[in-house]
Amino acid sequence: MLTFLLAVVSLAPLGFQEPEPPAPDASEAPEVVIEEISAEEAAAAIKQALKGKDDAVIVATLETVGLIPSKLVTKETAKALKSKSQDVVLAGLQALRYNTDKSSLDLLLKAKAYKQITKDPKAAEAYAYALGQKADKKCLKILTDGLVGTSSLSSEVLKAKVSAIGRIRHKDAVEAIIDFTKTTGRGGRARGGVRNMMKEAERSLMVLTGADVGSSTADWQEWWYDSKGSFKMSQQEWPLDGRAQRQWDTLWMTPKEKEEAAKSARNQRDKNREGDSDSSEEGARPPKRDKKDGK
Repeated sequence: MLTFLLAVVSLAPLGFQEPEPPAPDASEAPEVVIEEISAEEAAAAIKQALKGKDDAVIVATLETVGLIPSKLVTKETAKALKSKSQDVVLAGLQALRYNTDKSSLDLLLKAKAYKQITKDPKAAEAYAYALGQKADKKCLKILTDGLVGTSSLSSEVLKAKVSAIGRIRHKDAVEAIIDFTKTTGRGGRARGGVRNMMKEAERSLMVLTGADVGSSTADWQEWWYDSKGSFKMSQQEWPLDGRAQRQWDTLWMTPKEKEEAAKSARNQRDKNREGDSDSSEEGARPPKRDKKDGK
C-alpha cells in the first residue's frame, strides 16, 4: 500500500503540469524593418565630418555612406578631393569610383587639375582606376594625358591608365594603347616597371579587341594597321584565359562584390577542409576483420 501511494505521489506532478504554450507562428512574427540612412542624412554626415577635420572620422564616414547613389552625397564627397590629407583624398576617390549616381563621373572629370591628385602618385593611380570604373569615353582624354613611355608619371600610374583605358569600349581606346606601345620599346624609359608595361597593354587590347597577337609591340602595331579600317567594337568585353580573367575581374569588382567573393572563397576552403578531414579519418580507420577466416 505504501509503495502504491509513493508511486502516485511521484507521478502526481506530471498530471498537473501546465501545457507548454504553442510555438509562435513565424508568419505572425512582426517584420523587422531596418531603415537605411537617407541621402540627405548621408550628405549631412559627410559635410559635418569634413568640417571636423579629423581624418579618421572623415575616412570612416566616406567608407560608410559615400557610396549611397545620390547627387547630394557625391557633391559633398567631391569636397574630400581637395583635402591636404592623402587618406581623405583616397577615400573620396574610392567613394566616387563606386558611387553609381551619374553625377560621380562629372565630379571626377572636374577633378583632373586638382593638385592633390596630379602631384601625388598614389592619388593619381587611384584617380585613373576611378575613371576606368566608369568605363566612359569622356574619361579617355584624361587617361591619355601623359601616357608615353618617357613620361614623368610613375610606372604604377601608367599601368593604371592603360588598364582603365581597357574598360572604354571605343575604337579610340584601342588606338590610344597602340600609340602608347610605340613609346615603350627600345629608346623608351628603362627604369623600374616600364619594360613590363606591355602586360597591362596586352591585357587591355585583348579585352577590347578579342585578338591574341602576343606580347610583341611590333606585332600589335602591325595587326592594328591591318585591322583598324574594318574594326568594330563589340558591346561586351572579350574574355581572357583563366588567371588573367580572374585578375581583370577582381580589379573592377565593387567592394560588395569583393566581400561576396571573399566569403564564397572562405566557404569553399571550409568545404575542402571538411572533405580532407573526412578522407583522413576514413584512411586512419583499421580495416575490418573478415569474419569468415577470423583475421
